[in-house]
Amino acid sequence: MSEFAVPPPMYAPPAAPPAPAARDRARHLMAQLVWEGILLVLLLVVLSIVGATGSALLGEHGLWLRVAWTGLVASGLALSLRTATPNLAVGAIAVGAGTAYAKLGGADWPVPLTIVAVLLGAAVFGALLGLFTGLTGLPAWAVSLFGMVLIQAVVFGVTDANIVMVQHGTLRSGGPLWTVLFLLVSFAGGALWLVPGVRRTLSAGAAATGRRSTSARLLGAVVGLGGSTVLAAAGGMLLAASTGAVTGDPGVQTLLAALAAVLLGGVSVFGRRAGVAGTALAVFLLVAVMDLIQLHGVPFWVRYLEIALALLVGLFVTWLLDVVGRSLDAKQPAQSGSQPAPPYQ
Repeated sequence: MSEFAVPPPMYAPPAAPPAPAARDRARHLMAQLVWEGILLVLLLVVLSIVGATGSALLGEHGLWLRVAWTGLVASGLALSLRTATPNLAVGAIAVGAGTAYAKLGGADWPVPLTIVAVLLGAAVFGALLGLFTGLTGLPAWAVSLFGMVLIQAVVFGVTDANIVMVQHGTLRSGGPLWTVLFLLVSFAGGALWLVPGVRRTLSAGAAATGRRSTSARLLGAVVGLGGSTVLAAAGGMLLAASTGAVTGDPGVQTLLAALAAVLLGGVSVFGRRAGVAGTALAVFLLVAVMDLIQLHGVPFWVRYLEIALALLVGLFVTWLLDVVGRSLDAKQPAQSGSQPAPPYQ
């Protein structure tokens, strides 16, 4: 060995402590899951009341189908909120898709071809809204309001604001199967959002500004608005098939119910942050309570009161989870001397 060689160290340096970001994210997620646990307990209580009534709310054409189509619309809205591109047109999209489903059935289109055509048209429309939002940097809620009004104008023009009967026949069975489909979509989306790379990529435009943010906004806007439009269209077709008719309703109640479920489930109005099962649990809870209200002959306006209360609680949950997140972030630098990691980044 050369006399100028550097001698080997007498001891191995201690390994660097694990980065606090992972611990921070786990704590943020734990707070979200605690709220989802509370929702689960509330849902079990409500379902026990439903079972005690001895009613037909749990029949195949009862609670299950209503949960399925409401849940698909809510899942679409949740996706748009996760990507910070809120799609306020989901209610009108559901009505428009149901109208297209009914009209194409009247033109003797087979059911599979009708479904594919409506979903394809919804995907193109949603992608165009996303492209416009991403390229211009305009707020998605404003762009989606344009889409809502445009769809409603087309629906009124096609139907003359009259009820359109579904010629494919009324869906009278398979409610639990459609509910399982909604749950798979909702849970898969929640689980996928836990992947840091997916979350960062699709919500990158939430806080991006300036010229270099265009590409960051574009992907999230196309996925958020395009995906939410497709899911809302699927929910609208399921609603039309289960009721056998489409009304000229502009879809405001559908939008409000979906928004209430999404916020109550813990999806943040600021984007990025969301749980796994919150949207599904909240949809079940809202639909079950609405059915109980209808069963006991409570006036119709009470439904809107329920939605208003759910929206208020959902907004409070958003605020509370953000306060918990900021509290966790504030403690982290004092413990590790490092900068806190933004939640769910």
